[in-house]
Amino acid sequence: MVENVEYKREIKGEYPLAQINLEISQEEARGTEFLDSTVSLYEDHITNIANFKRLSHGIPKKLALVKHGQTQPDGTEPVWSGVMIVDNKNEAVSAYRAT
Repeated sequence: MVENVEYKREIKGEYPLAQINLEISQEEARGTEFLDSTVSLYEDHITNIANFKRLSHGIPKKLALVKHGQTQPDGTEPVWSGVMIVDNKNEAVSAYRAT
């Protein structure tokens, strides 16, 4: 796998936050790292477009998305915050990665 190649992937906005976390963790299990997400028009619908970076080896430490304003998970550091569609609604979310 080539390191530092970035790519985009749709994560459906109809998903609850737990499913979005699962989608990201499954993608990262393939040796990629979540960078950020934007709300965008894709194939005639509004959805989440997540950006990932391929890693040369290994997998990143666990990532957790939480609704903005919720407590930061213990043993993590903030890596991104923004708006995603969650359960078909705009939600401010924060991403934290295990340290």
